[in-house]
Amino acid sequence: MLFLLFICVYSYAFDYTRKPSPKEWTGFRYFKDIGDLFFALSLIIFPLAIITHFLSYGINYLRNLFVDYASIISMIFSILSLIVAAISGWGLKDSISKRQKTETVKAIQSSEEKIIKQAEELYKQEFYSPALIEMGRLIEIALQKKILDKTNLDPRRYTLHQLLDIGIKNKIIDNKLVSSIKEIRAMRNKAAHLQIKFNKKDAEWALKETNRILNTLDPKNKWD
Repeated sequence: MLFLLFICVYSYAFDYTRKPSPKEWTGFRYFKDIGDLFFALSLIIFPLAIITHFLSYGINYLRNLFVDYASIISMIFSILSLIVAAISGWGLKDSISKRQKTETVKAIQSSEEKIIKQAEELYKQEFYSPALIEMGRLIEIALQKKILDKTNLDPRRYTLHQLLDIGIKNKIIDNKLVSSIKEIRAMRNKAAHLQIKFNKKDAEWALKETNRILNTLDPKNKWD
């Protein structure tokens, strides 16, 4: 654009300052026409340049706008995917697969056998408080097995108190057992955390109730 204007001004200036003569080169006579031509081209190209500039700006704006929208849409889908994954994960956080369930059953049974032997030995040797702790653990294992059998939850994640709540909520536990389970749990906690010494009478009652609870929840593991 500036080049065209330069040629135009130069042509006009040359034509204005020259002194026509019969001997001059014929081409000098066309400098004014050349200036007019370049001036006309400048008048055409200038608006074309402005239009092109705004078109280019508009195209870039639309392109950027599209990219922004595409990015926003992509981000929205990513966020939605994360939300769905989080909701799914939260819903399945306590779930357990069939393979895991089989492995969990084996682990619980192995632990159960050891606890039964320990509880029997402690009771026979008149260590009643430690025996009460093991009775609480046996009830906990019986609840774990029952909940594992009836639900897809991993029962090892829960305390005895939580297992009891799950059992009540899912109607797995007979309401007649609830008060005895709570009482034995309280005795177990006192023996484990407060070092309270229980006597034979307390242990006999706990043994009787533990048998009743185990016989209801898991008849195979009744012991006396």
